[in-house]
Amino acid sequence: MTERTRFQLKQPTGWFAAGREVACALELLSALEELERQGVCALRAEGVIEIRDRFWPYQRQCDPAARDESRQYVAEVKRLFLERRCVQSSFTAADEKLALSLFRRGVSLIHVERAILLGTVRKYAAVHENGHSTPISSLHYFTNLFEEVRQEISTHYWTYIAHKVKTFEQTELGAIPGRRRSTLEK
Repeated sequence: MTERTRFQLKQPTGWFAAGREVACALELLSALEELERQGVCALRAEGVIEIRDRFWPYQRQCDPAARDESRQYVAEVKRLFLERRCVQSSFTAADEKLALSLFRRGVSLIHVERAILLGTVRKYAAVHENGHSTPISSLHYFTNLFEEVRQEISTHYWTYIAHKVKTFEQTELGAIPGRRRSTLEK
């Protein structure tokens, strides 16, 4: 933002500025991690704290570069999602909205990929155990996993999970009945 940029409040009444006093209180209360976990803010590089749109009182200016970046991110999430054989979806508007939300929350593509791999391997394990299952039809299937995969886990584990998914997909377990081929497979 430039010096001439005027902030425009979304709701001009019932709001107060959070200045140095709040920053000091956050350090004393160790609440920053909780605020991030609850989706109030995101911790960025170099100690920058970004307040999420839902809690930011001002209208944000649209940045064309950010729009291009978000489109690329959503396209990559779509690719990662639709490349799994247990997925039967056309990547709906709801899926796109979730992917955009993940982008805004700062969820890395590595974490998206890991969540999809983990959910996929669990789906295949259920097929192996039960002999049948329904296809995954929505990116929302992985919602709880986006947080789970943020834990510090060895890269060897993720290599193992990716290998297990590949192995399942090379067998009949990867072909869940009722699944239509995605446009990536055609």
